[in-house]
Amino acid sequence: MLTMLFNPILVPCMFSGVSTGYLVCNIFSGLQHGIVEGVLMVAVFLGLAKYNGLLKQALYCLFIGYGFAWLGHFKFELNKPATFIYPSYSFMGDFRMWFDCMRGELRF
Repeated sequence: MLTMLFNPILVPCMFSGVSTGYLVCNIFSGLQHGIVEGVLMVAVFLGLAKYNGLLKQALYCLFIGYGFAWLGHFKFELNKPATFIYPSYSFMGDFRMWFDCMRGELRF
């Protein structure tokens, strides 16, 4: 989330990707994984970022945002992240958690 503050142009790219994933999630709901939905989300996000000349920054956002989260899930919590099953809902949940944290309602 914080990486988006340095390049606000990435925010519409990100929301376009998430919106795409959310729109197609019901189409592919019969699958036991969210690979198609996740690939579409990332493709739209990276495509729009490349169009705006921010592909490198977009890749940093993906690496920082998901890399550390997945490391925490696999290494410390020893579970599988919901991102692999419900990518768009998982991403929206990240924003909800960030929002709650900023309001002081989420304590560690």
